Amino acid sequence: FSSNFTQLPHLAGTKENMHLAQQVQAEWKTFGLDSVQLVHYDVLLSYPDDTKPNYISIIDEHGNEVQKT
Repeated sequence: FSSNFTQLPHLAGTKENMHLAQQVQAEWKTFGLDSVQLVHYDVLLSYPDDTKPNYISIIDEHGNEVQKT
C-alpha cells in the first residue's frame, strides 16, 4: 500500500495528490471506520519554478562558487 506514495510525484493541490487521498479514503473505509471524509481547503501554496530552479552551492572563503548542484 505505501509503495503507491513513492511511485509518482504528488505535490500538494495536484490531481495526483487527490488520487492518493482517495486511495487512502477507500482503504480506511475497508477498515470499517464510521466516517471517512475528504475536506476541501483553500490555501496558498508555493510551487517550484521550472524556469528558475533552486540549487545548492558551496562557496569558498573568497566568495567563489566551487560546487553547484
